Amino acid sequence: YGLPSIMAPENYETLKGRCRMVLFTDPSSYTKLLHFTEGMEDVGFDLDICLIPNELMAQLPKSKDDPDYAQKQLNKYWILGVAQNTAVQMAKRAGMAFHQTQPDHVYAPAYFKNLFRLSDKYEGIAQTGISANVETAGPELLKFIQNDGSLVIPDRDLGDIGWRHLHKQTRAAIMNTATIPDDLPESHLWLWVGKDKLHLYCCHMNAAYMSAKVVSTAPSRIPA
Repeated sequence: YGLPSIMAPENYETLKGRCRMVLFTDPSSYTKLLHFTEGMEDVGFDLDICLIPNELMAQLPKSKDDPDYAQKQLNKYWILGVAQNTAVQMAKRAGMAFHQTQPDHVYAPAYFKNLFRLSDKYEGIAQTGISANVETAGPELLKFIQNDGSLVIPDRDLGDIGWRHLHKQTRAAIMNTATIPDDLPESHLWLWVGKDKLHLYCCHMNAAYMSAKVVSTAPSRIPA
């Protein structure tokens, strides 16, 4: 759902000719992703698909029956961290700003237009979000697929779908009726529901925007 939402007309009109999209995938998914991104370069995207070696993918569990499932499952964050840091270094070498996307991010139609608007004021923007159960939300998301394959979901519809299909891990972090500190969840996420607004506190933020100036200060050798 992520790439089709980036290809919503207002999003790609904002991005075309001024972005480089770097995607990391494993060899088994490479051909499918190459096909899935077909046509993006024709509308002004500079596209770079990087392979994660099989030797690294072997560190992930093949199934929940894997005796080392619990430990190997955490390795995905190690691989993700390497990919993120590599992308920041690529942006640094190109003198570009940086936005972190994920395969499971779904964007509203004017997301990038508003991101560039905010970038005029801020050097960096960190963002978290709610997680929806894709198995139940998926059919509703697909109702917004356009004839050209793009996914155009108005802001309120996207928020409504996300809220109605809230993932159980996110739902467990809602603190409105909690008695602090007795009911603090064993979670890195706390969420309060306000009027037409969600207040989320999470240590795991996405780099929604890092200016070229900020990116230029990234150390070339990541200590982690």
